[in-house]
Amino acid sequence: MGFFENNLVLVIFCIAVGMIMFFVRFKEYRQMKETINTALEGKHYEKYDYSRWVRVLYVLFVCFGATSIAYGVMQNDFETISMGAVLTLMFIGENLIVGYRYTLYYSDTHFIAGGKMCRYKSVKDFEEMKYFKLAFVRAVTFNGDKIPMSRKAYELIKEQCIQRRK
Repeated sequence: MGFFENNLVLVIFCIAVGMIMFFVRFKEYRQMKETINTALEGKHYEKYDYSRWVRVLYVLFVCFGATSIAYGVMQNDFETISMGAVLTLMFIGENLIVGYRYTLYYSDTHFIAGGKMCRYKSVKDFEEMKYFKLAFVRAVTFNGDKIPMSRKAYELIKEQCIQRRK
């Protein structure tokens, strides 16, 4: 195999990896959408969406990946094309689920965050996230689930939990 064939194999491999990552997220998107829609059916929930900045970041990564592909084609650089293909496909897939992963739905009795439903009474405590202390907090349930949420979502849930325990 010559130089061109080796690099073409790399590009094809990276596109295949990117497609696998995209389809995994697409499958997760369909499952989350179905779970959330079923949970919301016929019930009244308030909604707090904190996905905007994450979505913007993911779109920037998609643009960077697409730019890398274009630059790689112009420079005949197969490694750059490969990297761009993986980034583009991976972050398109991530962008599918960001709206479900970073949205809080809450009612008088329970909330849905990160695709998980939780009653206020089952929240044991809240913990700071080790690497994202300023941005995210986790709700820890009595059965050991840890549900990440934004600071504002945490404030909404904490207030409801305090009211339910009185």
